[in-house]
Amino acid sequence: MIVESMSLKEVNDQMVKDMPLLQEWAEWKIGYELRSKFAHSKVYPCYAFRTWRSPMTNTLWRILFYCKEKKKANTPIALFYVKYDSDNGKGAYSYEIIGGNFKTVKYLAHFFARFRQRYIEPNHIDISKFKCDIIDYYFLHNKDLYLFSSNKNEYCYGSNEQGSVFGIHENERFYVFKTYIN
Repeated sequence: MIVESMSLKEVNDQMVKDMPLLQEWAEWKIGYELRSKFAHSKVYPCYAFRTWRSPMTNTLWRILFYCKEKKKANTPIALFYVKYDSDNGKGAYSYEIIGGNFKTVKYLAHFFARFRQRYIEPNHIDISKFKCDIIDYYFLHNKDLYLFSSNKNEYCYGSNEQGSVFGIHENERFYVFKTYIN
């Protein structure tokens, strides 16, 4: 189980330990259930959220399966992340491909508070119609992250579909995103 008090290395080690089984489960889920759902959808893009608990680490993973078009029904995008509780609210750790390699990204609770304050509220978006919380909504609408600066031990910034993210590139395998700007 991943908690906020864990070190960066401990979080990364747990995520790496879970990935082979999680990816195998995700492929099975696509073949068994989601391929048909995505192929018969009348509206694109379409998506599905699923939850998986690791038998090794007891970590509760959230997976977003996203299909842009009908011909991609067999190969939807899969995003893997874990939510955690902190004193300031909920944050998330995600396992993403950045620069061609898998990286662990920590989104602070402050990040999601700013996302709500600077994007959701000014645009009067009702996230309840998506049947998800603020973290799920963020990952659903911001699947691609483009980093502009990613030197180790330096501030990094990037953009996605709905704004810009700012944080720190902690080491070669770990990013911490601290805030969001619309």
